[in-house]
Amino acid sequence: MESSVFRAGPRQVYILPTRFGYMFAATLVLMLLVSVNYNNGLGYLFTFCFAAIGVVSMHYTQRNIVDLSFKTQPGKIVFAGSEGHFFVEIGEHRNRPRTGVWLRCLDDEISIDLDPDASNRLKLRFPSKTRGLHNLPKFYALSIYPIGLLCAWTRKCTPTVQQLVYPAPSPRYPLPNSALTRSAEANALTNTGNEEFHNIKEYEITDPISHIHWKHSARGLGMVSKRFEKEVAGDTKFRWKDAHGMNNEERISCLCRWILDAEAAQINYSLEIPGQYIQSGQGAHHMHKCLKVLALWVAP
Repeated sequence: MESSVFRAGPRQVYILPTRFGYMFAATLVLMLLVSVNYNNGLGYLFTFCFAAIGVVSMHYTQRNIVDLSFKTQPGKIVFAGSEGHFFVEIGEHRNRPRTGVWLRCLDDEISIDLDPDASNRLKLRFPSKTRGLHNLPKFYALSIYPIGLLCAWTRKCTPTVQQLVYPAPSPRYPLPNSALTRSAEANALTNTGNEEFHNIKEYEITDPISHIHWKHSARGLGMVSKRFEKEVAGDTKFRWKDAHGMNNEERISCLCRWILDAEAAQINYSLEIPGQYIQSGQGAHHMHKCLKVLALWVAP
């Protein structure tokens, strides 16, 4: 699985006072003015003690974020319109604990504490509205540790990996008549036990080992599989023109629905769209191959 790594060095970390930090600074100025006006030594003592606390907290706030690493990986492939996610692995490399680190991405945020030289894997969510190959959204880490006077944050991390999103399947749409007819023929052949050799095809990972044409492979001509009459009779072609009366996106959604229904019914199927043809097959690998083609298809 592809991944990208970002490390927050000192130049990638920014720091500013929070609202409470500005209030704290205003209070210190007021305490200093009162101490000067009344020449109050105890006032000077408290003013500079509190100022020292603010300066030290600035160091600890920045130290809590700097030198963290962020490794991003795409998540599970989803259908358009559903909620997508990706993973971020945060790593600590300075042999010190990190407390109260927040990770923000769009409207999603997660808090995490890290042990020295440890890492943690978090899942961030993002909306996946359209099909295709999408860039993962930017995210950043921040912290107001230890006392909330200052906020340190990293610059936004831009993942270099991409997330594939399948097209959204249309509501239940009946399979083409050809699919039903071929499925019935396949069932009839299965009942009679007729499985005569028909031809050979390119090997797919879902093909049974017993169907591999070993003699052909031994000649160094590549892996191929045998096709039997039962497989040919049961093959269903999902063609672009079968989804008539629709625009391009509606056709893609309809084809996506047919593929999912055929896979649920364990029917062998092939896919034919403008500029692309996928041979007949079945199984998770074949379904992913077909749905990926639909997800990445661009009108000529």
